[in-house]
Amino acid sequence: MRPRAAGRQSPWLLLAVLWFAVPALAQSKDDGFLTAIGGLREASFPDKEAIVNTLSESGHPSARPVLSALLEDRLYVRTSDQKTFIVKSADESLPADLVDPLTLQDAGASPREGLEKIGTNNRLRRVLKTAIARFDLSSADAAVRLAAVTEMLRSLDEPSIEVLRQRVGMETDAAVKSEIETGLALAALDGGDPKARLDAVGTLGRRLRPEVRNRLSGLLDAVQRAYPDKPSGPEDRWWLPAHLGGTAPLPEAAAV
Repeated sequence: MRPRAAGRQSPWLLLAVLWFAVPALAQSKDDGFLTAIGGLREASFPDKEAIVNTLSESGHPSARPVLSALLEDRLYVRTSDQKTFIVKSADESLPADLVDPLTLQDAGASPREGLEKIGTNNRLRRVLKTAIARFDLSSADAAVRLAAVTEMLRSLDEPSIEVLRQRVGMETDAAVKSEIETGLALAALDGGDPKARLDAVGTLGRRLRPEVRNRLSGLLDAVQRAYPDKPSGPEDRWWLPAHLGGTAPLPEAAAV
């Protein structure tokens, strides 16, 4: 079934929000959780984003596994009874081993033709990654928080940068905080504040990560190529570094 057209708000979404927001309307938080999940199948992509946000703010213990399954194309609806399940493998050539999204217990198996995958798009996947990162950054395990930040640094965008900004002041582990500061410094390189960019270069200059060095090298190349004092001719290239066709020594050689 195709998602509901954008601009038409899903009744599933409204019911799920009310269920979480007004406890008197629900027998338990589990009911609202299942209602929200059940709305994903027919929801438009904007409504799916709203449902993801509702689930991530619900505090339900099964929220993160469900959001991870949606991100990894492992959240399906069984067409015979319209129930939603997590499948253990996204490999569609294999029979689907089902997991109950509420209890996270095994729920039998199903042929793939009896299941309908809940779809995502690039924007929704970014929303999911940010939501999952928020879960992991609230973990008591510093290793989980560090892994979350490291993953975020692979594809920084404004929502993930905002998550890092919110976290940096409360982070207590030195390694995790250093990684967060690295991400914020990388983000500052793209900003328009000269002082912030200079401070970012100072921060990143103390980092040994290959992607940081590559980013700084690219920035240096861009500055060098845009240098306004162009050589007067082919022989006047003494000021250019060797990798740009000149003869200027590397810092190590110049220091000898």
